[in-house]
Amino acid sequence: MPPLLGKRVRLSGLVSKPSLNGQCGKATSFDVTKGRYHVELDGETLMSLKAANLQEVADGQENQGTQAASSGAAGAAGSASGSAKRQRVKEPAGEGDVVISLDD
Repeated sequence: MPPLLGKRVRLSGLVSKPSLNGQCGKATSFDVTKGRYHVELDGETLMSLKAANLQEVADGQENQGTQAASSGAAGAAGSASGSAKRQRVKEPAGEGDVVISLDD
């Protein structure tokens, strides 16, 4: 089983969407074919991300790192605005794709 599956994670090192760095979510499934985790962010946005862009969040550690990201200490990272539009995106599994999912 992939080690981050079902865990709370923090996004980091995203280049195409640096504003998401520092945000937390839950790794809800893993696509074996693509080698990516499906992560549900705390705004109900579902993203497909490489393990290299995820850090496990220990209990009580969710707010650590977010402050550094929003202050610029973590490079080009930032925090998302509360007024940002939110959407849920799901990628359908194609023929031959294997998706591992956890039920709550």
